[in-house]
Amino acid sequence: MKEPQALVAVRALRDFFNHSVLLRTELYDNRFSGQWLLFHTALDTLEDGLIAVDKFRQHSAEHIRLNPLLALSGFLQLLYVQLDTVKFLSESFQSKTSKKKDFFDQHILKIRYLRNHTFGHPVKNTSGDDNIAEGKITYTLMSKNLIYDSHAEYLLQFGNDEIQHREFQYTEIYAQVDAFIHTKISMLLEQLHQAEQQHKAKFSNSKLAIFNLSHYDWYQSCMSLRGANIGSDAISYEVMYDLINKDIKTFIQLLNERISTTSQQIFMENICNTLQRLQHIMTRLSPATVSGIDNFEVQIYVDALIKSINELQSIALEWDKEYQQH
Repeated sequence: MKEPQALVAVRALRDFFNHSVLLRTELYDNRFSGQWLLFHTALDTLEDGLIAVDKFRQHSAEHIRLNPLLALSGFLQLLYVQLDTVKFLSESFQSKTSKKKDFFDQHILKIRYLRNHTFGHPVKNTSGDDNIAEGKITYTLMSKNLIYDSHAEYLLQFGNDEIQHREFQYTEIYAQVDAFIHTKISMLLEQLHQAEQQHKAKFSNSKLAIFNLSHYDWYQSCMSLRGANIGSDAISYEVMYDLINKDIKTFIQLLNERISTTSQQIFMENICNTLQRLQHIMTRLSPATVSGIDNFEVQIYVDALIKSINELQSIALEWDKEYQQH
């Protein structure tokens, strides 16, 4: 059976998040205010609810037979929660919030009304008024005897004691909600895609892969040969060390411009580990300390330095490629 449109859209949003830069950075940076958790909870609630509603659609007869009141009230409640969740997700990425009547169309408002005035609030609908207007609904009457495999019926009693008979088809409600959620999530996804593209476009001409590996091969041979016995070569060693240090600092600066320092661990833990390792290596190889260690240890640190630089260059090439293909 064909997968619901809404479920396809929600999973596309989750997939986009998993490969996004800007969205994940913003949510993670604001995780202490609850945004990270709320976003994921909303996605989980929406996806799980859509799966449950789809199961009801496929097996409504069986569910109604086993427990008509629970099955139908659960169906309407899940739809209500999903609609609130979609509204939350949409408003989370907009500067202004909209009223329910502006966000939901008339078809969706009627579906929300069904939940509110059948199972949501099955009580006298006076709203605190002492005098009931003739045209105002005073009671909504729902009985399990009016719940069928494909539709349900209910009665409205008005202030003038008039009673009207109403009914609703499950498939019609399902189709309207599915189309509505698909439209709203697709619009949100398009908005997030545009923001992501604009973010990446700012760095499309900025390269992270700045390391000239042929220079580093030369550095490796020179530094290994000199070892701890720098002697008269101290000036050239300092120049060489400063060039390497400058490359690393430039890389960190460019990386921090793309991704905040706090969010880097959710993108590439290996970069954080490599940068920490490089910091230790550069401290040990600094002109102030390198003369205090023997040649063998110097060569070990130099080998580790070249390996770490190669790791950064490899990751940087992948990221540069991704930003060019935004």
